[in-house]
Amino acid sequence: MTVENKAEKNDPILELAELAGEMKMMRRMLGQATTSETKMERAMRLLNEIPDSAKVPVGSKYYTMVADRVAVARKVFGTNLKFDTTILESEPNKVSVRCVLSIREDASSPWHQMASGHAEEYRDDGFINKKSAVENCETSSKGRALAAFGLAGSEFASAEEVVYSQFVKESAGDSFKVKDHRGQIVYTMPHGHKDEEKRLVAVRFAKTLGGELNIAPDSAKKTIWKHNEDEVLRALQVADEATTNALNKIKDHFEQGAKYATKS
Repeated sequence: MTVENKAEKNDPILELAELAGEMKMMRRMLGQATTSETKMERAMRLLNEIPDSAKVPVGSKYYTMVADRVAVARKVFGTNLKFDTTILESEPNKVSVRCVLSIREDASSPWHQMASGHAEEYRDDGFINKKSAVENCETSSKGRALAAFGLAGSEFASAEEVVYSQFVKESAGDSFKVKDHRGQIVYTMPHGHKDEEKRLVAVRFAKTLGGELNIAPDSAKKTIWKHNEDEVLRALQVADEATTNALNKIKDHFEQGAKYATKS
C-alpha cells in the first residue's frame, strides 16, 4: 500500500495534518495586526476602549451599539469582512432576518463563514418598528452575528437594540439613517426628542458614515455623500463639538470637490 492510498483510508495522521492546515488558515485570516497582537485581539481591545458614555445604559450594564461594533470590525478587517443578510420572513405583522458574517485572507482568497445571527421584530411593537422594522431587524441580526464572532462588546445577544427600541418607543423620537451608494438605508440609529439623546446618537451616525466612506471605492464616495448630505446637516444641528468638526471635515471635502480620505 502506497502512502497515497494509506492517506485515503482516513489516516488519523493525515486528518490531524489537515486540521492543522485549516487552523493555520484561520489564524492567517484572523491575522496579525501587529507583531504582538492579532487582528481579533485588536478588535476586542478597541471595543473595550469604548467608554461607557458612548454606550446605552440599561440598569447597571452598558451595551455597545451594533453601529460601533461594525465600525471596529471594519477598521480592523477592512474589506476582508462582510455581512450577508437575508430576509427570511416579511409579513404584515412580523419580520425575521438572518445575517452571515464571513472573512477572507485577502482579495484573492475565498470567503469563509465564521458566524451567523438571527433576529425577529414585530411591526406593531413600538415606534421604531412601525417605521423601520426591516432595518431594525437587520441591525439586530448583524449584532448577533458579531457577538457570535466574538465582538459582543459586553453581552452575547444584541440586546442593546431591543432595549434601545423600548427606550425610543417611550420617548417617541426619530432616527439618523446612513445610506449606501444606491441610496438604500443600511443603518438606522434611533433617538428620542431630547437634544442630549440626539447628540449621543449623532456621534454614532458620524462614526458609521465615516466607516462607510472609508471602505467604499473612490468612485462611490461622492454618491454616498450625496445620499447622506441632508442627514449630515440634520446631525450638525445637535452634534457636540468633536462630532461637528468631524462632519464638517467630510462636508468641506466634498463641497470643495476634494477626494474624501480617512486615516487608517
